[in-house]
Amino acid sequence: MVPRFALSVLAGVSACALMAASSANAHTVTISSITASWLNATPTAVASFYGNTTADPYVRWGTATTGNGRSGYDFDATTSAIVANVPPSPSSSFTLGTFTHVNQPITGSSITGIQLQVNALVSVDGGTATSLSFLFDFTHDETSNSGPCPYGGQNNQGVNINGCADRVTVSYNLASQTFMVGSDEYTLALQGFQVGGVTQTQFLTIENQDNTASLVGVVELRSIAAPEPVSMALLGTGLVGLGALRRRRS
Repeated sequence: MVPRFALSVLAGVSACALMAASSANAHTVTISSITASWLNATPTAVASFYGNTTADPYVRWGTATTGNGRSGYDFDATTSAIVANVPPSPSSSFTLGTFTHVNQPITGSSITGIQLQVNALVSVDGGTATSLSFLFDFTHDETSNSGPCPYGGQNNQGVNINGCADRVTVSYNLASQTFMVGSDEYTLALQGFQVGGVTQTQFLTIENQDNTASLVGVVELRSIAAPEPVSMALLGTGLVGLGALRRRRS
């Protein structure tokens, strides 16, 4: 029978080995220098672009009929570095930026579609940064405020209280990017534009108001590395010590 004290020693050594392995596999992923651009508007001629390749690009169209300006889209990137820890995988969620649909009364032509490209630098444990890029397709329906309203029910009610709400639809062409660091595979996975924690593919925006959604992501880690040698060494040391203890007791 193995003495109870010896079992305690072995358990302690095993715990240290597991802690060492866990510590060796813990990584800090930093997402920084997030920028964006509005691209490929349809039709291009009606869109005015501002601040592309910066942290806060926006696009406008139409001729304003009030002092509140024209209709358009904004993207405001998170400017401070985002830190995600893995494991666990996936990491806790974080916000890369905010999309805003600015819905103002306009005359003239409107876009029917546009793309948003989001870029970021990602590094692991302070190592060399990898540049990642994500692409989103937006379709836009600038409705007539005279009605009948095509979305959201009757005119002058609900989302159509100020005239017919405009509809924005977004699809995710390239929402995940994977890169390797040593034998570890990391994925920056964007979960989409969320409102109240729920991913949205469609937005109805009240006339004369703004509609916002957060671009949320997580980091995933898949490690194909062999067990850490230090863990096996610690466990072996514990077994040797246990053997010596049993010989002394004999």
